[in-house]
Amino acid sequence: MARYAQTHNTLDRATGTTGPVGSLFTLGTMALREASLLSVYARVAEGYEARLAQLFAWLAETGFGADVSTGKGEFALASALEEFPQLDAAATQANGVVVLSTFQPGATDSTEGVCTKFGKLGPDFGLENVFKRPAIMLRPGACFVTTTQPGFVGRAIPMAQLLAAADCQQLQGLGAEVFQLAFGLAVPARLKLD
Repeated sequence: MARYAQTHNTLDRATGTTGPVGSLFTLGTMALREASLLSVYARVAEGYEARLAQLFAWLAETGFGADVSTGKGEFALASALEEFPQLDAAATQANGVVVLSTFQPGATDSTEGVCTKFGKLGPDFGLENVFKRPAIMLRPGACFVTTTQPGFVGRAIPMAQLLAAADCQQLQGLGAEVFQLAFGLAVPARLKLD
């Protein structure tokens, strides 16, 4: 992991230009080193493996996350999809789950261990305000005692909970419906309970 400081400028969302003189600021940044490998785990319904592989290929063409226009989030696929049955190997002895990604609890999920996520909408919709409302999420690594073994937890957050009403109307006028996918991959775990 490489750590470095990166200088940013404020952006006036109404004009699409940088802020006034003196609006530069610096943030600490982390990035994987160029030769790093990162594993991604997913549960895929039978028959959808090829579709997921194609989605990853398309994502690799554009990058993922903030600042993709500056080359951040760029990646190459190192291999094809591979099965990994070890994720569910402990299911028969499990008394809980560990969630491997950030997620927003669904109606029946636990809500302990929350954090706030400040998301942005992609630039393709032409909205002046690209910032989503803050979303309460649970962090990766959250552990829950459960007698059932869900494959995933969380929910899809509807557009009305993400954006202002005027932005929702504008997007609906374009025939667009935006969701924030806030699901987490749940892996069986044997949790020590005291």
